Amino acid sequence: MSIPTTTASAIVDELVTQIHAITPTHASYQERTWNHAEDFQIAGSDVRTFDLVALPETADPDGIHGADGIGYTMPIQVVTSYGGLNPTEARRLVGADGADLRRVFELLYSTHDGALPVPDTYEIDADVLGADEDGSGGTLVAVFNFLVRFKHSDP
Repeated sequence: MSIPTTTASAIVDELVTQIHAITPTHASYQERTWNHAEDFQIAGSDVRTFDLVALPETADPDGIHGADGIGYTMPIQVVTSYGGLNPTEARRLVGADGADLRRVFELLYSTHDGALPVPDTYEIDADVLGADEDGSGGTLVAVFNFLVRFKHSDP
């Protein structure tokens, strides 16, 4: 059985659609769903405003190789703003939102032809942007780092 092939841009488009469809599991701010904002127009925005950054994909030397395609890996960052919230309060949402995003990445394998199972880990980096000199104010921006695997047709 042959595994279908896909492209990095098709995976990014699918992820944007799937992230939009997330119903947040954290009890606070469930009514504030995920909103995509391109070109990093996220700082100061509403809760769960995100952009995807697909870092350059590379052929996976241990991945699938064959006449109809090659296995690739691609780091993807889901850069998310928690605007309108106090950064301490926003940090409480980050863990739950990371788990919600993780489920989207896990399901990508079964919902997108050519996607391969993803590693069972992700990382979160968070920083407060635009804080005053005394550390108050600002917007918490979390970067959820995932690794996507997929089969790409030979260029």
